[in-house]
Amino acid sequence: MKRNDTLCTYSRIAVIEAYGLYLMTGIAAACIGASMIALTGYFQVSVAQVAALSSAFALGRVAMVFFCGIITEKLGVRRSFMIGYLALGINFIFMPLNTHYWLALILMAIAGMGMGFQDSGCPVILSRAFSMNYSGAMSAGQAFFGIGNFIPPLTMSLLLLSGLSWKVMFFIFGAMTFALFVATFFMPRERILDNSSEHEHGFSMTWLKREGKFFFVLFLTNFFYCSLLNIVHIYTNPYVLSFGIHESISVNVLTMFSVGAVIGSLAFVRILRRARPVKVLLVNLVIAFLALCIAIISGNIIVFFIMFTIAGAFSGVLFSVLVTLATDAAPRHTAMAASLIGFTGGISDILTPLAVGRVVTVASVRIAFPLVLLATAIAVVGAYMVIRLQPRKQQA
Repeated sequence: MKRNDTLCTYSRIAVIEAYGLYLMTGIAAACIGASMIALTGYFQVSVAQVAALSSAFALGRVAMVFFCGIITEKLGVRRSFMIGYLALGINFIFMPLNTHYWLALILMAIAGMGMGFQDSGCPVILSRAFSMNYSGAMSAGQAFFGIGNFIPPLTMSLLLLSGLSWKVMFFIFGAMTFALFVATFFMPRERILDNSSEHEHGFSMTWLKREGKFFFVLFLTNFFYCSLLNIVHIYTNPYVLSFGIHESISVNVLTMFSVGAVIGSLAFVRILRRARPVKVLLVNLVIAFLALCIAIISGNIIVFFIMFTIAGAFSGVLFSVLVTLATDAAPRHTAMAASLIGFTGGISDILTPLAVGRVVTVASVRIAFPLVLLATAIAVVGAYMVIRLQPRKQQA
């Protein structure tokens, strides 16, 4: 990624802090799944109750992300990063020290608040530091989040092989968070990073004649895009199992989707240098739709692996693209625009499992992926409308 010529040492620290926050929120989001069996025994609760800890993480993010945007705009990115890292660190350190399930729910909600500060603060840093390739910088952030998702399962498997407790994993991540928290004191002051002038926000600047309609369609597209990801992550394994494929094989289909998402995010760091984000949004959604269609029609495990990898590669980067479009449309309020994308995504994270779960209960798990295609199709229409509502770029 091409940096601004004026990017100084302090700004480099700020960029490291931004990508570090993406990494640590990715780790926090995956910790519960990686240690699920250990936590059921530790808290003496069911698997469903442990899964509810992930819901608490999502609720904490949704409840606070809008206020995180306000805090970021009022106090600056440096202080918001401090609060974000502190929230994540509290969860990592006190989860293994705590023996009460209800307190674990609170700790995960606090960690979710930390992700809210990632949603609002990181785009501000990256938009200033990489004005020539802001979209690519956001794609790299998505890749760091995806890498973070892989670290807890890998760490947990190594701990199990070594005969060590799951608590060690949380303490390791707590130490990493503390180091990044200390580094925030070396970030530049807000007068360096948080100048929201139109000139500094020259990355792909667009002025929208119909901002209200544009944002409504953008948020709607984001909602159904997140629905697509939610259904895929929840129902891929049981859906593939319904074709008579053994669980030891079917469980890896979702892994390939995640691998594809990380690879795609890294690849689009370069692609977004040349391609317009709004066109990437539409084309990638169409490709993901076609890949999932082929997988569903075939019912073959080899095709599942290939098509889910392709779908992940083209869909995994799109949350960062949606954030880019929102912040590009509101350059004076980058933190708030990014927070609203996080908020609508969080609402989708809460409502989609409830709605799809009810339908699957009434029908069967086979209905889940037609619903994936429906959500993707609506997102495709939304992406097309975003293009239509976005006027030609104008120079600031």
